[in-house]
Amino acid sequence: MFSALNKALSSFTHRVGMSNQEAAGSGGRPIGHMSLNGAAVEVKSTQWPNVYQLGDSGRLTFSADLVSHRAANGEMLLSHDNAEGLARMYGEWQEDRLTLMRGISSNHFSWDGIVMNSLAASEGSDDFPGATMGGSGSRWLPTSMGSSDGALMTSSGIAIGNHNQTMRAAMSASQPQDNVLLGMVLRFDAGANQNLAVHFLNPGEILVKGPVENQDFAISHLVVSDVSNPAGFGAMRYEGTAWDADLMPAALYDPSGKHGETGRQVTQDWMDRSAAKMNELQQRHLLWRDVD
Repeated sequence: MFSALNKALSSFTHRVGMSNQEAAGSGGRPIGHMSLNGAAVEVKSTQWPNVYQLGDSGRLTFSADLVSHRAANGEMLLSHDNAEGLARMYGEWQEDRLTLMRGISSNHFSWDGIVMNSLAASEGSDDFPGATMGGSGSRWLPTSMGSSDGALMTSSGIAIGNHNQTMRAAMSASQPQDNVLLGMVLRFDAGANQNLAVHFLNPGEILVKGPVENQDFAISHLVVSDVSNPAGFGAMRYEGTAWDADLMPAALYDPSGKHGETGRQVTQDWMDRSAAKMNELQQRHLLWRDVD
C-alpha cells in the first residue's frame, strides 16, 4: 500500500514539481510600486488574477485586494496592519530568514504523507494562491509567520483541533494522560535565496506553494498532552530526523465519535502507544520542553 502511495505522490510531485522554484515567473508586467521598509519595491502583474508580485522574484506575491489606494505616481498603499505585516515579511524574505509555521493534528489527512513520505501537501492540486478553507482545491498551504507574537502557541492550538472526545480527555483535569501525541508544528524556511514560493494573504495567513519536500521544511515541535500545563498540552522541541520510526501513523479521524466504542478503543490504544514513543524520544534526548 505504501509503495503505491509513494508512486502516486512521486508522480504528483513530478507533475507539479516546478512549483516552488518556477512559481510565477519573473516576467510580470510592472504596474506600480510600494514603499516597504523605506525602499521603493516594484509591483508586477502575475499569471493569476487579483495577485501581484513583489520585486523581480516570481516567488513572492500578495493579494491585490489588500491595496486600499493607488496614487497618481503609481504608489500602492495598504491599510496599516496589512502594510506592517507585508513589510515585515518582505524584510525577512530579503534577508533569507523568513520562518513560517503550520500546526497539524495527529489525525490530519496530511499526517501520513509528512511522517511516512516527508512530503507536506494539500488535498487540492489547483495552482492558485487564495483562501485555503472551505474546499478551495488549492495546493497552497496556510502558515503563519514564526516571528509573530505567540506564533508557536497559535500553531500548537491548531495542532490539537478535530480530535475525538477520547483524545481530548488526555488534556482534561478529570482524565489526564501525559505525553499523548496530539499534533506537530512544521517549520518552513523561506527567502530570496530559498526554494519556496510564498503568498501574503493577510497578516495572519501566509501561503506556501505545495507540495513541499523535506529539504524545505522540518518538524520543529511535537504537541503533546501535558498534565503540568494549565492548558493541558504543550509544544516540545523535536530534533529527530527518522520521522517514520520516531512517530506514528495518523490517529483515527473521528471528531464526532461516530465509530462509538470501537473508535474509543482504537483511539485509546493509539494514545498509549504514542505516549510510549514520546517517552522514548525524551530518553534519547530528541524531544524536550523549551525553557523560557
